[in-house]
Amino acid sequence: FKGKNVIAIHAESMQTLAMEANFNGKDVTPNLKKLASDGIFFNNFYSQVSIGTSSDTEFLVANSMMPVKIGTAFINYANRSYNSMYKILNENGYYTFSMHANTGEFWNRNNMYKSLGYQKFYDKNSFVIDEKIGFGLSDKSFLSQAVKKIKEISLTNTNFYGTIITLSNHTPFEDTDKYGDFPVTLTVDGVTYPYLEGTKLGNYFKSAHYADKQIGMFIDMLDKEGILDNTVIIIYGDHDARIEKDEWNYYYNYNYETEDVFEEYDERYKNIDYYWYEINRRVPFIIYSKDEDFKKNYSEVISRVSGMIDISPTILNMLGFNNPYALGSDLFSKNESIVAFPNGNFITDKVYYNDSKNEYKLLEDVPIKEDYIKSCKEYTDEILDIS
Repeated sequence: FKGKNVIAIHAESMQTLAMEANFNGKDVTPNLKKLASDGIFFNNFYSQVSIGTSSDTEFLVANSMMPVKIGTAFINYANRSYNSMYKILNENGYYTFSMHANTGEFWNRNNMYKSLGYQKFYDKNSFVIDEKIGFGLSDKSFLSQAVKKIKEISLTNTNFYGTIITLSNHTPFEDTDKYGDFPVTLTVDGVTYPYLEGTKLGNYFKSAHYADKQIGMFIDMLDKEGILDNTVIIIYGDHDARIEKDEWNYYYNYNYETEDVFEEYDERYKNIDYYWYEINRRVPFIIYSKDEDFKKNYSEVISRVSGMIDISPTILNMLGFNNPYALGSDLFSKNESIVAFPNGNFITDKVYYNDSKNEYKLLEDVPIKEDYIKSCKEYTDEILDIS
């Protein structure tokens, strides 16, 4: 991707499980599924945020470092000097910017963005607030206005990297009258049952469907403006949707005859416990280019575990640059990964480890060597300590 522009879509609360869901044959996220099938899709990818949620995602992506365990990096450590991806790109002729239709004070972005090296922040004051959903400007209006600004940027800069932060798909998912018509019902033998209608998880799927539609619109508008011809799109969910376990249990074990859950759960989901919940907090990471050679030769699904700390080393290497201080790795340069979490937990392709209980769950029916957990734990502790 040497010489290419990059647009990073920071997709609010988008989980991989939403990409896997459908209702009566209709996908929740048809546009993301299409982009994933045409691009490189990491389907076992994890957010590594702490209480800073979206801001922690931005911190991880920018610096390839872990967020703090107490407080938030964006608020407590905005005055530090970072060797971020954006500073590296600035030094190599890229114009870097972020767009978000929230106030610049939220998560202290006005200050932290200066430390991270963004050259321009288009916050709420940069947009016409003509349609609101949830916390603020609707994704439809925000992304439509963003295209016009990106077009202007492309005319005056040889290369650019832009982060586009969506907002509509944010908890509590209550603006269902604005998400459009997407029934989360179940139809069996011609009879339609309410299923997830009126539940938080059902409303989340409606919201995710709306957000996906706007991302599809955004990509189409960029293409019509000719911006996609020399631009790579990366998309990542910033964190999971914070849906409770009992809602997932209802989703997987719904008994339409009693409109409750089966007494005998589906074998796959009868143990929706701590480990099931943590393992399935996956978020999508997609690398997409409209270039036909890319689609033909590089499109694939990568299922080994990976995490946000690896995004900037991967993207920088694809552009031809390097951050010597990155704690993550290029996702194409390793065969096995460990994804560390701020609470000391970690996941590999073999196990999920719970630090507070010093126990783990095997993810494949293969015994592990005696020192495997110890070495993974040492790596996790080291990454957290260095950060």
